[in-house]
Amino acid sequence: MEKLNSHSVIRPHSRKIITEAEKIKEKIKEWLFLDEAPQRKLIEWITIDWESSKDLDDWLWAEKTSFWYSLFISIADASEYIKTWSSLDKYCLKRPSSIYLNTHSYHMLPEILSTDILSLNHKKRSLTQTLEINFDNDFNIIWINSFESIFYNKSRLSYNNFEKYFNNPENDLYDNLQILYLISQALKQKRIKSWSNPNFRECISIKLDKECKQNTIKNIWQQIVSEIMILKNNLDAIYAYKQNFPILFRWFKPELKWRIPFKIKNNDRWFYSFIPTYHSWFNTQFYTHTTSPIRRYADLINQRQIKSYNREKLPFYTNKQIRELAIYINWQIEQIIEQTKAHNNEVIEKRTKRLLKKLEDNNFENLWSLSQRQFFYLIKYFISNSPYYLNFEKIIEELIYRINNDLLDKKSISIIKSAPKNIEEIIFFKELLKQKEEQNLLY
Repeated sequence: MEKLNSHSVIRPHSRKIITEAEKIKEKIKEWLFLDEAPQRKLIEWITIDWESSKDLDDWLWAEKTSFWYSLFISIADASEYIKTWSSLDKYCLKRPSSIYLNTHSYHMLPEILSTDILSLNHKKRSLTQTLEINFDNDFNIIWINSFESIFYNKSRLSYNNFEKYFNNPENDLYDNLQILYLISQALKQKRIKSWSNPNFRECISIKLDKECKQNTIKNIWQQIVSEIMILKNNLDAIYAYKQNFPILFRWFKPELKWRIPFKIKNNDRWFYSFIPTYHSWFNTQFYTHTTSPIRRYADLINQRQIKSYNREKLPFYTNKQIRELAIYINWQIEQIIEQTKAHNNEVIEKRTKRLLKKLEDNNFENLWSLSQRQFFYLIKYFISNSPYYLNFEKIIEELIYRINNDLLDKKSISIIKSAPKNIEEIIFFKELLKQKEEQNLLY
């Protein structure tokens, strides 16, 4: 396999970039940076995220008054710390998103920024950008206000203990969480009525991408955050368009790939555009990214634009600069996707070969004990690289057993369905899956 070249974006942060991040921390006096905002409103509440999450970049809050519902969305104000055209800013432009690999991940920003200074950590004050939205009783938007704020994290909840707060009426957070859920469900229904894709969500982390469509109590907070962040991205795009200042719009329509000014391989994904362009998932022309400036450089650019316009009624970037940034960021993200795929495939292949060697050494006696993830890598390797092994009796028996007992995940099923019918066993597996699906439908 071709190795990543010296210009790969998949690499640790350089010493120079880490040093610049450390200098930013040194400039912070007490809890506040050299803040250029004329004034900020202090807000105190909680955050909810994975226990392992370190880069907390958003918080939500809602309440019901006698007249309306009020929703508050705050995002970490990364633009106040990362100065434009600094070496750190140019570095983010070259690697415009965090990178998630099978083995580990690289934050877009050094950890001293992404998990410390910019993160909305427990018992810490952080600079934030807040969007306040008021809804009437039918959840129609009646008023919007954007302002700069300071957030104090009173407590940090995790997805693991979210259920006891969400389902316990005696808990202090119960009413607030129920209102947030009510708002998110109303937003989802409005999306569906407007012919938006009901199954699409803005997953807020790579960990949730695999499970965010499952309608379980553990994922209720994910559903809340996803719907509300979709709303914020939509409202920020509409705001920029109405006020006539440029931002990086996000669009998704594969059939318009000819509009991308360079050759692309991943033409079924989203891109950034300097003009409003149709987003087929949400059935709208107005969509952008402003909800994760710690992880995505486009969000940081848009945060600067909106904040500059709110302060001075003038955008920070010109139309020409936004156009050039859109083209360059699209190209860099294309490189990240290709290099990430190459890296992950190489890791999977090495792991599978080691696993295969162990299984061969003990005559495949431990095949039944493999986790679903290990088994998926194994059958993917067999189908793609070594069909001979599918003639091995124990592998066939194990695969049949897992199909009959619904022990294969969607990835494994997908790879079997899409496999070429080049050997008899693959045809048999496909027929077995088809019969299983028909039985489930009849049931």
